[in-house]
Amino acid sequence: MAKINRNDPCPCGSGKKYKQCCMNKATPAVQDKAPPLPALTVAQMTDMTYRYIREERWLEAEPLVQKLLKLFPRDAGVLYYKGTICRGLGQKKEAVDWLQQAVKRAPDNADYPWALGIALVDAGQIDRAITAFRQTVAIKPSLVNAHVCLANALSRQSRFDEAVAVCRNALATCPESSDLAKCHSELGVQYLRLGQIEKALASFDRALEMDPDCVEIASNGLMASLYYHGYTAQQVFERHLAFAQRFEEPLKVHWRPHPNERSTERRLRIGYVSADLHNHSVANFAEPIITHHDKERFEVFFYYNNSYSDAVTARFQAAADGWRSCVTWSDAQLAEAIRADKIDILVDLSGHTGGNRLLAFARKPAPIQITWIGYPGTTGLAAMDYRFTDDNIDPPGMSEAFDTERLVRLPATFPFQPPDESPPVSPLPALTSSVFTVACLSNMAKLNEKVVATWSRILLALPQARLLLGNAGNQSTQDWLLGLFAQHGIGPERLVLHTKIDLAQILKLSGQIDLLLDTFPYNGATASMFGLWMGVPVVTLRGDRTVARLGAAIMARFGLSQFVARDEQDYMDIVLRWAQDLPALEALRQSLRPRMEGIQDDPGQYKHAVEQALVDMWARWCEQGA
Repeated sequence: MAKINRNDPCPCGSGKKYKQCCMNKATPAVQDKAPPLPALTVAQMTDMTYRYIREERWLEAEPLVQKLLKLFPRDAGVLYYKGTICRGLGQKKEAVDWLQQAVKRAPDNADYPWALGIALVDAGQIDRAITAFRQTVAIKPSLVNAHVCLANALSRQSRFDEAVAVCRNALATCPESSDLAKCHSELGVQYLRLGQIEKALASFDRALEMDPDCVEIASNGLMASLYYHGYTAQQVFERHLAFAQRFEEPLKVHWRPHPNERSTERRLRIGYVSADLHNHSVANFAEPIITHHDKERFEVFFYYNNSYSDAVTARFQAAADGWRSCVTWSDAQLAEAIRADKIDILVDLSGHTGGNRLLAFARKPAPIQITWIGYPGTTGLAAMDYRFTDDNIDPPGMSEAFDTERLVRLPATFPFQPPDESPPVSPLPALTSSVFTVACLSNMAKLNEKVVATWSRILLALPQARLLLGNAGNQSTQDWLLGLFAQHGIGPERLVLHTKIDLAQILKLSGQIDLLLDTFPYNGATASMFGLWMGVPVVTLRGDRTVARLGAAIMARFGLSQFVARDEQDYMDIVLRWAQDLPALEALRQSLRPRMEGIQDDPGQYKHAVEQALVDMWARWCEQGA
């Protein structure tokens, strides 16, 4: 971070050097809401502000920077400090405003546009953030982390191929940088989003070799392993065990007895840890349950690991007995806060997805710890006691060997909450068109060579068919995707590509789709559920692991097992069979929403099942002792 050096011109404008002017002038105490400050020199205030910012002690830094602003209102470094503190305090607009002023005052300092870009990402202004990051790397090309920020911002606009190019350029031009591990990891993330799983895994493995203590990189690699059709269930499990050996084992020294009162007659304190309590698929599935807990039986605490918030976040916060924003806390601090809150049962909603806090769980801060919803598989942690699942996703006897957690089967892992407003189910498009439209609305990361090959065979067997893809990225990414299908003899006229779609677009596009195609081995969930709600069945392939049985579980839940394939040939045969019987497909289409309304779990009943499972776990812990 920028500091005023002794021999710099004094920011007060006197024309003297800083050391000969304000550096040693004592200043009066700051009168603010914070405790009064002792008399400090400008140098002391500057050093303290710098230190507090580095330590993320925003409230302590705020009165200091206010005093510096009064003395040096046009100094770029002070403006930068102010913007950084505003960002730390969650003041998004103010952070952007102050950092813009810093950039204007010192346009050649790479730190300032870099910080501005990060603040603009927080504020959702991605176009401007990309401009700021490009300015940063133009000033200082060796700043690898700025390249990483640029790649991440590009990917937010589905410009994955451009993000890959940025990472590869940084690796080529900065081979001696100490931050190359982060760049390899970001490259892996972008390859994953492009569905290039082998390249993603290689990038994550390379990043972990360079920085073996980075848990984020390790979790990224585990997430990628779920997508890879080349791994067996045992190989995926072994990678998760290796994670635990590397990261959890050293933390077991922090395991200590829990003083929680061993009583089944009192209210239980339930804590939920997540970065996804906003407009996100995890929140969509979780909200009907965890915002409506029986308050006579449970106190509910949320540990929110995200600086972003929206109306969904506000609903979770309104339902909380305790709300903790933990995004700036270390894992050790989070674990201690959970202990201080006397949480009885701690629930992870992330697994190895982004924003997880598994190393807080690895310290065993609560007597009982559960993983649920966010990650379709084991965490690998010995500290995680249970995983919520159901009989269809994890049939008894099929998954226990690949989980460190004890499996607790609920009526359904993913309770479905229909949208507040839904368009009516349309007639089958193929009845009034010469085209039969198959589609996939899942993200591109779930595509792979086998999926593309199978879909290409279907298109070759159905000359009247077209394939609609809902999350195909920007134009250059789409060109790459068209090239994949071209290798299998499928021309661009057979494909309809959309850059990126949200829930509203899923509902709207469903009116153009005759049949949905699931990905494998990583099945879809959110898009499949909403597709069914719009009357579009999903052809899915049941696999040998949890993540590969999501589609089969969804279809079985609504009595649609005839759409569950045993292998790739069976998958293709199911599509061809329904494409040749349009009246039957139309009849099924019109029956699906009433069927879901009749079969779907009552949120109250599902919530009761979750709460009963929590009570049973607690009773078991009370009986068994520490």
